[in-house]
Order: sequence, then C-alpha cells, then structure tokens
Amino acid sequence: MLASFIARTCSDLWSLLYPQYCAGCTDALQYSEKVICTNCRVQLPRTNFKAGTGNQIEKHFWGKVKVESAVAYLQFLKGTEVMHLLHELKYRGNQEVGELLGRMFASEYESSDFFSEVDYIIPVPLHERKLKIRGFNQCDSICKGISEITKLPVLTGGLKRNRFNETQTSKGRFERFTNTADLFSVNSSLLKGKRVLLIDDVITTGSTLEACVNPLNEIGCSVRVAAMASPID
Repeated sequence: MLASFIARTCSDLWSLLYPQYCAGCTDALQYSEKVICTNCRVQLPRTNFKAGTGNQIEKHFWGKVKVESAVAYLQFLKGTEVMHLLHELKYRGNQEVGELLGRMFASEYESSDFFSEVDYIIPVPLHERKLKIRGFNQCDSICKGISEITKLPVLTGGLKRNRFNETQTSKGRFERFTNTADLFSVNSSLLKGKRVLLIDDVITTGSTLEACVNPLNEIGCSVRVAAMASPID
C-alpha cells in the first residue's frame, strides 16, 4: 500500500508541475484520464450510423464503386472538439489520439457484424513523398487502435498511392474524378479476393476513398469503409 501511495503522490505532483490537456476540449486532464477527458469521451457527437442501412456514407458510393457497407464514427463540425482531435492527430502528430479513436470506434461497433470475416484492416495510404514530409500516416494509428480491440491484422503494403496530389475538398465533382483516376494501385498477390476494411480519418467528398475502392473491386475484394468523422447533412 505504501508503494501505491507513493506512486499516486508522485503522479499527482507530476500532473501539477506538468499538466496534460485534453486533445479535444483542452481542459486539464484529471488523474487516470489519458489523451481525452471523460466528458469528451461521453459527449463527442456520434453519427450512430449502422452499416448496411443506406446511411449517408454508403450513399457516397452508390453508382460509383461497390462497397459492402460504410460508416463514419463521429460528426465533424468546424471549431468543435472532433475537429480539434483530428487536427491534433493529423497536424501535430499525436498518434495517441488516433489509437484512442480507433479503440473507441471498434469498441462501439464490435457488437455488430461490421468487423466479421474481415481479412485485413487497410489504412488509406499517403504518397511516399507526403509520408516523408509528415513523418507518419495518421490512419496507421487509427488502424492500430482498431486492431487492438478486434484482433484483426493491419496491412500497410497492399494499397499504394501512385501520385502526390492536392486535397479534393475544394474541387468540383468532375475535377475530383479526373484528379483521382488511377490514384491508387493494389498488390493483387496479397489482396485478390480478400475482405478488407478501408480506414480513413475524415470523409468529405468521398472521392479519395472511391479511388481506393476501385482497384480493390477490380481484383475481387469485398470492401467495407470506415472513417473516424464526417460532416453530416
């Protein structure tokens, strides 16, 4: 008991001298809280999308590519805790945020059949030049968190980004289509006929994910898609 008391006292003193802050709301974290405060964990706005029900995310892909099911976990709005979390992950390199979001997402969806019979979890890849500049792919940490809960393997070598291109958000539909044509290629020896779960941090227009799914469809993959957040209509 003495050792436990000393450890707790040292931890409290460390927190007092070097406080940690919630990656969502920026409030100081309390003892035992990690990365995100309890309040944010509870109140982050879920989409409550169910897979295979024709939800907003699945409608992104209708008539374009074949997706078995698709979901987004959180509602994305500018200036909110969800945006802060994703910026902390993507632009400040806080990989703990991605891992935690992955675990939270997987924990809330594992009671459904969304993860059943999946062979691989695949992060949307960055171009090697972008990866060198940034130093990490934010989707890798999300996949790691999902894998910790589901025990599904993560495959990072099966899908390759062929070109370094700009964000698609401000482009029109035709321009996005032409800009993402043949954007990705697949390793058919690894993925032919497999069931895969494709993971992205945010889905907005869906054009990048469409470009990922297309070559996977061509080699007979069954594809499910999940993003950690999306704007909601």
